Amino acid sequence: MIAPAVRIVKLGGSLLDLADVQQRLCRWVADQPAMINAVVVGGGAAVESLRLRDRADGSVHRDSADLHWLAVRLMNRNMRRMARGIPGAQTVWQVDAVRRAARGGLVFLDSLRILNRFDRSPHISSLPWDWSVTSDSIAAALAKLLAATELTLLKSTTPADCRDWRDAADQGYVDAYFPTAVDGVEFAYGVNLRDRSAARWRPVSQTGPPADSGPHALPSP
Repeated sequence: MIAPAVRIVKLGGSLLDLADVQQRLCRWVADQPAMINAVVVGGGAAVESLRLRDRADGSVHRDSADLHWLAVRLMNRNMRRMARGIPGAQTVWQVDAVRRAARGGLVFLDSLRILNRFDRSPHISSLPWDWSVTSDSIAAALAKLLAATELTLLKSTTPADCRDWRDAADQGYVDAYFPTAVDGVEFAYGVNLRDRSAARWRPVSQTGPPADSGPHALPSP
């Protein structure tokens, strides 16, 4: 089945403390070439607190899958809060609902239900269930699952002196697994949404902009 181009927009958890984060997200989307915008919301302070408690308990490798799914549930809680504050925004978990979304609009992805439904997809099943994966890698996996043209990471910073995603992971700009997770995504880049100019960063190997209008195949539901 063919659908308009999809952009996965990962809204970083570090941005959730901004009083106007929803307005910034909507302004940024409005300034981009029109695609279906599917938003993944990060875990923010709640997931960071979970990670720190896990480290403090010395249980980094114990019940890591359970902790992973708890982190995804916390992401979903943030997602629903964000979606409620944006008029017309939808929360979706079915591929067909993404296909039917309006170009230029916003749909928020229910990551928990999508990851569960497509847990045997190679894009999902290959994710390690540990702290090497955050919402960055989850967004990259969903970008491949949905055959997205573009993956945008909305962040609070811009990486310094980075040539590629491995450098960015070493700096902590993305999670440790992201350089692997993003492999196969057509076009991926970061945006500093705290910066009023929305400064963009992308690996030096990406020399051109993404296509903004071509049809793309999406997986069957």
